[in-house]
Order: sequence, then C-alpha cells, then structure tokens
Amino acid sequence: MKRAIRVFGGFSLILGGIALLVLPGPGILTIFAGISLIASEFVWASRISIWAKKKAAQLGPGEAARPSISEDQTG
Repeated sequence: MKRAIRVFGGFSLILGGIALLVLPGPGILTIFAGISLIASEFVWASRISIWAKKKAAQLGPGEAARPSISEDQTG
C-alpha cells in the first residue's frame, strides 16, 4: 500500500510539474521532487535523481555569491 501511494504521488508530482512548465510555478523543481519520491522504487528514477544531485553540486553558489576584493578593501 505504501509503495502504491509513493508511486502515485511521485507520478502526480511529475505530471503536475510538466503542467507547471507552461503555467506559472516551479515546474522543474516539482518534476525533480516527483522523481526523487519514486527513486526508491525505480532504477531509472534513481539514476536521474543521482544525476540531478551531481549537476546541482557542480553549479554551486556561482560567481555572484562570492565577494570581490577591491583595492579599497585590501588597505
């Protein structure tokens, strides 16, 4: 029963995320939430989840989050 609820909820999130790609809302995040929910049940979803986590870790905070050192700050 738990497995059926998890699978149904995961696929519902994926379908809702696909709808949110054209509607206002966080479509990509909703799709990945659905995939991570069903990742324990399906190997393909687990592989996508691992790939997405690696890509997110590679992105990191980016250049905008790093403070720049100017001549005024160095003394």
